[in-house]
Amino acid sequence: MISTGRRTWPGRGATWRTRRRSTARRRRDWLSCCGHGVSRSERPYRRRARPPYPPPREQGTYHYEGDVSMSDFSTWTIDVFLDSLAARTPTPGGGGAAALAGAIGCAQARMVVAYSLGPKSEPGVRARLEAAAQELERCDRMLRSLMNEDAAAYERMSAVGKAARAGRGTDAEAATEEEYRAAVATAAAVPLEMAAVASTALTALDAVEQDTNRRLGSDAAVSATLLHACARAAAYSVRVNLAPLNDEPSRGQIADTLDEILAHCAKHAAHIESWAIQRA
Repeated sequence: MISTGRRTWPGRGATWRTRRRSTARRRRDWLSCCGHGVSRSERPYRRRARPPYPPPREQGTYHYEGDVSMSDFSTWTIDVFLDSLAARTPTPGGGGAAALAGAIGCAQARMVVAYSLGPKSEPGVRARLEAAAQELERCDRMLRSLMNEDAAAYERMSAVGKAARAGRGTDAEAATEEEYRAAVATAAAVPLEMAAVASTALTALDAVEQDTNRRLGSDAAVSATLLHACARAAAYSVRVNLAPLNDEPSRGQIADTLDEILAHCAKHAAHIESWAIQRA
């Protein structure tokens, strides 16, 4: 057997064949270099291989450069967000998970609308689908932004709460208590807005029932399920954050608004799922 670099000549009457050891070695070396998305020079690769397991946090930049705790969630990879959600850290938490579910639902609905638009679409159908696409994109962007706002509101409420407990019995007690109530109200308003945005997205998708591609019924049902889940999950955060505001007159108004949003979401989600199932 004669070896000539990358290829091996096995003998007379045989053909050239590539040495498997060389290919396997190159593959292992490449995976060790960029399997986690970062080269040896700590430059991110445009396309990275999916790691077989999440790498330890100590390995430099894990898909994201900067302090993970102070980063924009929209720039995180799925691996980073899920690992951070599973970690023993206050943020991201339930509010971020709810907003992410809603953003995924909006993205799924945008795909349904995008595939339903075509060069042969009638002017009226095109106008309705384009309006729905714009509304769904706006809802998508808002939910991505609300992921960060929810984390910021929670951190603010936590910090002000510690200051309020430390200031009890002092001259600044009244001021810190008032500041804490304001922080709690903000922490409740953010998930309430998540539910409202999810309701708007469900309305936009349901409005183009007759205009969407009939083959995408299952995708529309997935979108409706995720958006409804976003609203229901956000409602838990609203109710928990409203608990300290026992004597606030706005608590009843917020609770009534939340119930209306949830009823609206349930109605449209059920309707979308019904016509989506009929198309399956």
